[in-house]
Amino acid sequence: MTRRSNPLSDPVRVQLRGKWLGVRYYPTGLITSPEDRVWLPDRWDPSKPAQVDHAHRTAEALRQVLLEHRAAHGIVHSSTAGITVTVRASVDAFIASHPEETPQATKKARASRLDIALVSSYGDRPVVELASLAKQVVDDVANATTKDGRPAAGSTRSGRLDVLNSFGDWLERT
Repeated sequence: MTRRSNPLSDPVRVQLRGKWLGVRYYPTGLITSPEDRVWLPDRWDPSKPAQVDHAHRTAEALRQVLLEHRAAHGIVHSSTAGITVTVRASVDAFIASHPEETPQATKKARASRLDIALVSSYGDRPVVELASLAKQVVDDVANATTKDGRPAAGSTRSGRLDVLNSFGDWLERT
């Protein structure tokens, strides 16, 4: 059985690259597919303690930048408060994770449907609360109305439910 990935674990790692030490990291700060990892162009000699220390200091500086990047997007990592990911930040990450596979119009439709279904009502809540809110979110979508106050069309509701389902699948995977 493979280990489940933890998107909020340490995004930077110092490791051997052939005979040299290198720093490998995830550019967004979130742990995603292993193919997304990037090597820093620098390399250090593992037999020289000063260079090993320099590699670890470089990794620590990069780690701080990536954690600040996470925090700027609403994904907070703190040793005292634990890890909090907001619904809003996870929706943004979901939309950003589908850049090439969908046409722009589909991407905009996904974003607007999730914005209506989740971000407008539950945006700043921790993503872990979504499990307890799931029935309420689905009820909100089922009872959706247009701007005029009339019931939304059935295709609109089913479209929003489809996007919620694909978002939920993505959330479980990541």
